Amino acid sequence: MHRLILTFCLLSSLLGAGLSFPAPAATEPLPTATPTASPDTGSASGSGSESGSAAETLSPPSDLPEQGVPVPAPEASSSPASVVPSPPAAKADDWYFSGQVLIRGEMDGRDFDSSTPPLFWTVMRTRLGVSKTFFERGLEFFVQLQDSRTFGEAGASIFNLKNIDLYQGYVQANRLLDQDLALQLGRFELDYGNGRLFNPLPGWNYLGQAFDGGRLKYRLPELFQLSLDAFAVTIKPTTPGIRNPTPAAYPLSEDPGHGIAGVWATAEFAPSAKVDAFGYYELKQAPSNPAQAEISRVTLGINHRGSYLDGLLSSSLEADWQGDSLGPLGLNAYLLSAAGFVHPGDFRFGLGVDLVSGTSPANSTSSTSFSQAFGNNHAFYGYMDYFINIPVNTKGLGLNDAYFKSAWLPQDLPLELALDLHWLSANQAAANGHSLFGFEADLTLTYKQGNNRYIWGLSGFVPGGLFSSDLFFGPGRNQPAFWSYLQAIVNF
Repeated sequence: MHRLILTFCLLSSLLGAGLSFPAPAATEPLPTATPTASPDTGSASGSGSESGSAAETLSPPSDLPEQGVPVPAPEASSSPASVVPSPPAAKADDWYFSGQVLIRGEMDGRDFDSSTPPLFWTVMRTRLGVSKTFFERGLEFFVQLQDSRTFGEAGASIFNLKNIDLYQGYVQANRLLDQDLALQLGRFELDYGNGRLFNPLPGWNYLGQAFDGGRLKYRLPELFQLSLDAFAVTIKPTTPGIRNPTPAAYPLSEDPGHGIAGVWATAEFAPSAKVDAFGYYELKQAPSNPAQAEISRVTLGINHRGSYLDGLLSSSLEADWQGDSLGPLGLNAYLLSAAGFVHPGDFRFGLGVDLVSGTSPANSTSSTSFSQAFGNNHAFYGYMDYFINIPVNTKGLGLNDAYFKSAWLPQDLPLELALDLHWLSANQAAANGHSLFGFEADLTLTYKQGNNRYIWGLSGFVPGGLFSSDLFFGPGRNQPAFWSYLQAIVNF
C-alpha cells in the first residue's frame, strides 16, 4: 500500500506542477520549398504519412504523431499515443531545441490471479533534441538523445547507469535535382499510415523505436498530394565494423544480419480521404544455416482512412498480405481491418473488427501467422498489452478483435474521456480446442494543456477459455485481471 501511495503522490505532484505551465506560444511556420494545398502539418519523422513537401520535414523531428490531419484515424484516436500534438516548427536556417519528459506510474495486476498483490513501478523517458538547418533549409542536421529508466533502477543515489543513448541522429539533404526530393541518412523513426506496421511508439513505450539506414522522400503535391518514400534500414549488421586493414579477417564467416527495405506511398484523392499503398521486404539470416533465411518476408498492403458529411462519419479499411518463407516453412498470411464511426457533436462512437491470421496447430508445413513486429499494437488491441508482440503473444494462433470505441471530447473543456471494449479471440483454435482469449475494457481520461498531456487509465480483462487454460499462463490463472496508470507527457 505504501508503494501505491508514494506512486500516486509523485504523479499528483507532477500533474499539479504541470498545470501551472503556460501554454507554449505559437511559432512562425516554416516557408515551404514547394507550394502545397495540404492542411497537414506533416509527421515529425518525415514519414510517408506526410502530404507536404519534402522540405517541410525540416520542422524539428518529434516523438509525437502527425497532427492536423483532416482524416481521423478512429481506431487509434483515443490512445495516449495519438492525442499528443507536435511542437511548433523551427524557423528557417535556425537552431531549434526540443525536449520531452514522459513519466508513468503503473499498478499492475495482469496475472489473472486475485490472490497475488499488484505490482507498482514508475518509468521515465527523457529526450533532448537539437536541429540546425543550412543553405535556406537545403540541409538539415538533427540529433536527439534519450535516457530511459525505471525509478530506483540505479539502486543507489550515487550511481551512473550509463544509459544515455542516441535515439535519433541524421542529416537530410532537400530539394535534390531541383525537385521536391530529400535524402535522409542516419538513425531515424519510421512512422507510416495508421501506425499498425511502422510506428515509433511515441506516447507510450518508454524506449521508443528508431532504425539505422537511409530514406529517399519524394513529394508531388499537385498529384493528389502524393508522397513516396523508399527506405532501407539495418536492424542487425551482417558485417562487423573493421576499423583498420586486417587481411587475416578475410573471408568473414557468415553473420546473421537483419534488415528491411521497402516503399510507401500516400495519396489524398479527396480533402478528407487518404490512401496508403506499400510494400517492403524483411530479411533475417539464420545463424545455424546461412544458406537458408530465418525470415524472408514480403509484406504488401493498402489502407484507406476517410471522413464524410463534414466529419459526421468516418471509416478506415486495411488489407495486408505477407508471403515467402520462415526458415523451412512457406509463408502466406493476411491482416484485414474495417471500422466505422459516427461523430455527433462532442461524442464519437464506432465499431470495428481486426482479423490477423494465425497458424493452425495441425499445420506443420507452412506458416499463416501475420507479423506486426514494428507497429504500435498498444493502440489497436487493448491497452493492457497482452497482444503487444504479434504473433509471439498469440503463440502463432492469430487474433480476431471485435471492438466498440467511444469518446467524449467537449469543445469547451481540455478533456477527453474514452471507453473501449474488445472481444478478443484466436484466429485459429488451439490444440486444446479453445479460441477465446477474453474480454477487455479500457477507460481513459486525458487532460490537454497545450502540447502536454496528463492521462489516467483503468483497464480490466476477463479471460476466456484460451487464456484460462494451462496453455498460456499456467494452472490457476483464470480470474479477472486489472491494471491502472497515471502518465504525464511534457514537451518543451
